[in-house]
Amino acid sequence: MPVERIRAELLREAVNGTRGCLVENYGGKKVGAALLQAVVLRLLDPSDPRLVATVDAIRDDLEIGGWLRRYRTNDGFGEPQVAFTLCSRGSNTTADLPSRQR
Repeated sequence: MPVERIRAELLREAVNGTRGCLVENYGGKKVGAALLQAVVLRLLDPSDPRLVATVDAIRDDLEIGGWLRRYRTNDGFGEPQVAFTLCSRGSNTTADLPSRQR
């Protein structure tokens, strides 16, 4: 089934071995708030340690005073310095996800 092949590839190529979290690019190190969709899209179960690590990495790397940046990658306008409201709203849906920081 193609869906399972794609899922297997994502979990093989888009998980950072050091951090144990999903990342923006295959073999990458950076996270983006879009990775919070891993639960909604059923890529990972809420209790999966890779999801816990992803939520923690997003909070560590992207949070600004309780708000989230969408990403920290230079997008041609520089690295974002302000929160992205939609991502901050989306993070509320992960409030009940397990996290090592709680």
